[in-house]
Amino acid sequence: MVRDPQQKSEESCIAGCLFNLVPWVVILLVLASIVVALVASTWALPGEILYPLKRLIEDTRLDLTKVPSQRVELEETFDRVRLEEIETITEQSRSELVEFTAGLSDVDLEGEWLIGDINVMIEPDTEVIGQVNLGTYVTVYGLLEIDGSVTAGRIEPREYVFTDKLHSVVSNQWLVDGVTVLLAPETVIHGTPAIGSVITVKAIKLLDNQLVARLIDETSPE
Repeated sequence: MVRDPQQKSEESCIAGCLFNLVPWVVILLVLASIVVALVASTWALPGEILYPLKRLIEDTRLDLTKVPSQRVELEETFDRVRLEEIETITEQSRSELVEFTAGLSDVDLEGEWLIGDINVMIEPDTEVIGQVNLGTYVTVYGLLEIDGSVTAGRIEPREYVFTDKLHSVVSNQWLVDGVTVLLAPETVIHGTPAIGSVITVKAIKLLDNQLVARLIDETSPE
């Protein structure tokens, strides 16, 4: 049977078009997989395969957020997410390595601290880095036990760092682009910041959510 040359040409054209579509189909499938992974990582918990992706997305969002008030708000949001993760893992009766930030409200001489609503066990090999004081927010890295307590491997002050112009100074309250920070007697100030100066602030948070400057660096004068 002799095939029509025109039919052969049409079939070749269709085959060629389908072949050319293959790379685009592959690209679409890859993009779809990435989107699915990004969405799924939102609910990932410590110890799960997508959890590192979740933390990478959070870090990227922080790096892209330059406005101090928005950055601090975003950091506080992620701190709450860490606590929600611990609550979920506890409900699942699982033990897992975790990280969380909350206020240090009680210290037991026998080695049990109350940080937020979590009982944190301090072991002889627990690292306490920097000045960890009652009434301030701290970050804990440790092992979440099945009973909901955490055996601490490391504890350090929760520090907020941001850079912008100094907008106003009222007594010991400095306003840095929408963020109010308190100056304490122990606050270290480098340079002579004035209204309009660009400064970098490193601050800790108190239980009442006020930020207290630990260090202020004048990045550029007015």
